[in-house]
Amino acid sequence: MSQKGCIIVDEAHGYRIVAHDENAIIARLMPDGTLDMELVVLREVPSEDELREPLLASGTRVIKEACIYRRDQRPNHTGRMAQIGWTTGARHLQPTLDYGVSFKNPNLSDSERTRQDTELIGVLSLLWALVTVNMPHEIVESVTRQIYDSMRPYPPMGTRQVPPGSGFSFDLDGLLFEFRNATRCPPEGYATFGYEATSHHDDVWVKWAFAATFGREVPADGELQQRGLQHAGGNFVDCDLEIVVQQAAGTVIAFMPEHEHGTTRGYGIHNAIVALTSLGRIHRQWDNLSLASVTRFMPCNDHQDM
Repeated sequence: MSQKGCIIVDEAHGYRIVAHDENAIIARLMPDGTLDMELVVLREVPSEDELREPLLASGTRVIKEACIYRRDQRPNHTGRMAQIGWTTGARHLQPTLDYGVSFKNPNLSDSERTRQDTELIGVLSLLWALVTVNMPHEIVESVTRQIYDSMRPYPPMGTRQVPPGSGFSFDLDGLLFEFRNATRCPPEGYATFGYEATSHHDDVWVKWAFAATFGREVPADGELQQRGLQHAGGNFVDCDLEIVVQQAAGTVIAFMPEHEHGTTRGYGIHNAIVALTSLGRIHRQWDNLSLASVTRFMPCNDHQDM
């Protein structure tokens, strides 16, 4: 189905479809005979069957909550996007590296902000742990070398309420699991629910970004379902590679954000997703600051640069 401003991305139009239950590594054959990976799709993550469903359900709950209580970073797009961690503030102002104050309600208690920050950090750090364990070594080594092994390594994720440091926790069926010495995720994170992204390129300084789908809510009588398209809608698209990745809960993707990418239209489908990226605007400010100088906190607004 094509609408104004949209293109059709299916096999008839030259796009390769990575099915909802299909793992994939997309690589380019280089002149020297080596392979250069450009997209990785992993399914049924984590692999432990007895843990997967409770983990995905808990992560979906946290993502939904984040998208309800935090400012929508893309108010003109379908769905919601919430931010946590570092920000450089409004696009039209002089960039200043800071921890974003993304909660909409100024009367939300400090304890509630801390709880929500802690839970979202836990979900993003779980994504980071799944990446470091399951993604190809070349990808993990490339990202960690740039972020952590440089002359000015990034600190772990932090917020105004939760200082950067080691360890994270998450709630699983009412039980709190704490990993006090585990490595926390990098300091830029996003949560989306039912979000539709128009095709775009991201200004990044690290080759790879990562996203995990914790939940996918499909209306039983939706337009696509009535047409028998059970796995269409809200899917990831790499336009440069001409690849469509069908979304499913328990999917982790490593993609190259400099490629033109986005999503297909959702038609009422709601994916619950968290993502980690490394934006150039933030890195340029980090180059000009030391962590000790990041002492003041500025509110985010709807025009914040991701």
